[in-house]
Amino acid sequence: MRQHRFQARSHGFSLIEVLVTILILVIGLLGMFGMQSRASVVEMEAYQRAQALALLKDMESRIRTNRAQFDAAFTAAYADMGKPLVFGTNSAVDCTDAVGAKREVCQWSDVLLGAAETLSAAPATQVGAMIGARGCVMALPAPTNSAVSEFFVVVVWQGLNPSEGPDDGTPAAVCAQDVDFGRGLRRYATARVLVPKLEG
Repeated sequence: MRQHRFQARSHGFSLIEVLVTILILVIGLLGMFGMQSRASVVEMEAYQRAQALALLKDMESRIRTNRAQFDAAFTAAYADMGKPLVFGTNSAVDCTDAVGAKREVCQWSDVLLGAAETLSAAPATQVGAMIGARGCVMALPAPTNSAVSEFFVVVVWQGLNPSEGPDDGTPAAVCAQDVDFGRGLRRYATARVLVPKLEG
């Protein structure tokens, strides 16, 4: 009889065991959701950096292909090292009837805005670039006849996690000087383009 009562008491789960099991499951699920959220942010950051590098290479190839168009007149109008004109987000450049180098940077400005990829819903929303993407083309002082033309191409955008921004006085800091994405959220990519000055 005693043995039968002991066996009857030992069957099933107590309420405390059930609650502990539920608590462990909830903690595990919360950790999994947090990890998934973090992975999404990291994936978005990587996507934006890849887009920025592609846009950087795009402008670099435009300069190298149309080197004669990126001349002193373009440099004086758009590519000042201290206060270059910004393309992409918040661009104030009039691209109507643009020709030459201006046409190249205006097309680049459209790509910075995400024009390469849009949502099908009307009105079309441009989604093919980074958040707040903007770019600058800056020319170094005019070289001698036997030297090369030198440009800095900069792409700046908004990140999702705080990080170190560009150092003061660098081309990236100059291009991003008018934007405030939030503390530590300025991302940038910079390329120095050397163009041989052909003669004869």
